[in-house]
Amino acid sequence: MKRALAFGVALSLLMVPLIVSAARGDVSLTRDPKTGYLTGQVPSGEKTYTVYVLDQSRDGRYDGFFNTAAPRRFDAFACDLDGNGAVSQEEVLPLSKIVEVRGAYFSVEASADGKSLVLKDAKPALGTLTATSPDVTLLVASKDCYLRLSGSDGKWQVPAGTYTVTAVTLKKTDEKGATWTLAAARLPEDKFRNIEVKAGGTTELKAGAPLMTRAQVTEGPGVVAFTPALVGQSGEVYATPAAARNNQRQAAPKFRIVNRAGKVLASGAFQYG
Repeated sequence: MKRALAFGVALSLLMVPLIVSAARGDVSLTRDPKTGYLTGQVPSGEKTYTVYVLDQSRDGRYDGFFNTAAPRRFDAFACDLDGNGAVSQEEVLPLSKIVEVRGAYFSVEASADGKSLVLKDAKPALGTLTATSPDVTLLVASKDCYLRLSGSDGKWQVPAGTYTVTAVTLKKTDEKGATWTLAAARLPEDKFRNIEVKAGGTTELKAGAPLMTRAQVTEGPGVVAFTPALVGQSGEVYATPAAARNNQRQAAPKFRIVNRAGKVLASGAFQYG
């Protein structure tokens, strides 16, 4: 039975390497008749990694490359980076013309009918993208590639190009060892689009801490709604109810409304919508 993978949804897969290559070069992906996925192994450094291309658009083709101008219809590229026999959310990205596997880049070439793919060794000109918050994960897209960037103290080598940041997630470990994550709910276009990374150059992206607390106010007939939010360096908005501790959503924050004299006029707790 053919199964489809929705981008951003974790899944477990039976890993059946169909192509084994010990050296960098062209890698043809073969269709697995049980799942309908194109699969194979690609080398990076001294290791090989199982990769998958999924017909997420369900049109019978495997050449649905992500396009920033029309970002809602694309196929997916998955790589079992940790070799555990499962593909997690962090190991799935939209299919792009250039894909990255542990620092190795491959260009994706599709057949005319879109039913087969070849990964060719690629060496794109690289530039450096840095983030002012070292504990940040970015999803960035150019016309040629879609990348997940994390770790490396917020400094990454990426193919030169003009990028759009599609997601920002902050991460911090507290004194008790718990890991907190906070995802941006809104990214200002003037700060997170048209980010140019030149070959051999360095581009800095400002995001994350220091954060400022704000209450977003929405007025309606007889109702005033308050939404708590944190605002980052470039005006990106992080909805505080979206904060997670060890991947568990926390209780909604409480609030108090006081007058100028400090008298509490009302109090309560926010609710998840």
